[in-house]
Amino acid sequence: MGRVDDVIELCCELFPYEEIRTTLNGAVAGGGIAGTAATLGAIFFGPPGLLVGGTLGGLLGFGMYRDTFKPLPQVLMELSPQQKKELFHHLMEVLKNKQWTDYVHLLSLVSGQPNVKKQLLKAIRQFFKE
Repeated sequence: MGRVDDVIELCCELFPYEEIRTTLNGAVAGGGIAGTAATLGAIFFGPPGLLVGGTLGGLLGFGMYRDTFKPLPQVLMELSPQQKKELFHHLMEVLKNKQWTDYVHLLSLVSGQPNVKKQLLKAIRQFFKE
């Protein structure tokens, strides 16, 4: 593995349960669907309509936008080689003072440093906002 792969693999290992929002619009639209359905249900059927409309709208919004959040490792593995290089350069701002020989060495350097992990996660999030 090369240095780019080492850093990508490190992020997958450190943040296996972290999710990245792949689109903010999906989250907003899903909420809008649920709210609209709840409002319409309440207008036409009163309080029971609010419950049914909100439930059905929430299910519809979930079905339409369930892929807007993905586990970070999945997002990282789906990046093109060029995108991985760009992310690598972005993350090297955090790792610039670290010298490692392979992935295992890098993992051991970073695992016990909560501040470095926080900085890496922050850098990842910034990368995906750009």
